[in-house]
Amino acid sequence: MKKLLATSAVALALAMAGTAAHATTFALDTTGGTASFSSPKYATSQSFSDSYTFTITSLTDLSSAVTATFITKNGGGLSTYSLISTSTNATTASGTLTSAANGKNTTITFSVDATKLTAGSYSLNVTGKGTYGGNLTLTSSVPEVSTTSMMLGGLAFVGMMAWRRRRGDQKLSMPMGMTAA
Repeated sequence: MKKLLATSAVALALAMAGTAAHATTFALDTTGGTASFSSPKYATSQSFSDSYTFTITSLTDLSSAVTATFITKNGGGLSTYSLISTSTNATTASGTLTSAANGKNTTITFSVDATKLTAGSYSLNVTGKGTYGGNLTLTSSVPEVSTTSMMLGGLAFVGMMAWRRRRGDQKLSMPMGMTAA
């Protein structure tokens, strides 16, 4: 009798461990401005709660999407997708869900767009059942130096043309210092 109870207890523990939810944290390398991520090889019926952490150093815009395709009868897919600031532990942006059925398969996509994120540490959290894959793109919301200098150069040229018109000087002469040698 004791042997039967012990065997039953071990079998029950193994059965429960097979369907346990996995919670894993991964670090994303965003030095190139983009990062891709995918789930480990979870079973189709296994629940997960994964976090992808990354750090940004300046004012940045973020665009990210995660997609899961699964057999509809298995009941897999994504439940939530959110961007969380780890310094304040507050949700910065929640995912927007789109879903499409394609024969026996269902595709669920969550996308997150956040603008003007301040420098700091963030976490993308994905929960659901089955497998998934996604990407993360960071773009600078501050213009490049070359863009700013071209804009200022164009503004100076337009200002010079307006100054010449106002003076009534119609001959094609260059301002002092800009003549060819």
